[in-house]
Amino acid sequence: MSDAAAARPPTIVRVAVPVPLTQAFDYAVRDGDPVPPIGSRVRVPFGRRDTVGVVIGHAADAMVAAARLKAIEAVLDPVPWLTEELLASLDWAARYYHHPLGEVLETALPQALRGPRTPSPDEDELWSLEPAGRQARSEPRHRRARGPTACSACSRTAR
Repeated sequence: MSDAAAARPPTIVRVAVPVPLTQAFDYAVRDGDPVPPIGSRVRVPFGRRDTVGVVIGHAADAMVAAARLKAIEAVLDPVPWLTEELLASLDWAARYYHHPLGEVLETALPQALRGPRTPSPDEDELWSLEPAGRQARSEPRHRRARGPTACSACSRTAR
């Protein structure tokens, strides 16, 4: 290891982990690994298991000794799923309801994103109204339709 690499402090990432604790945890980014953007999911060691957390910030200094920092196992999302605006809203909700931020962020994610697997683009689905549905939506008598007839003019397509 060169002197420059040894003198350079590790990049610190603050991660909200879905556990009943109100604090965020600091993790180091390994040399050569990309720094995960705020709002992206990462797989991190927590206790005796690995868990999926959300990056909520970057820091110059860790809240624990550098020797005790654990490294991020994997960056699961190169592009963040949660925007900074949504993170700010969820942070407000966590503080307002006195609930741990990691659990609030986990609840905000769809079920498929709560685990370490990242859905492939082939699995993405889009729902849209067909022309008949747009026309029916504009008619006042169809605005309060319930049950299967409400979506009969919808189409499901793979992205």
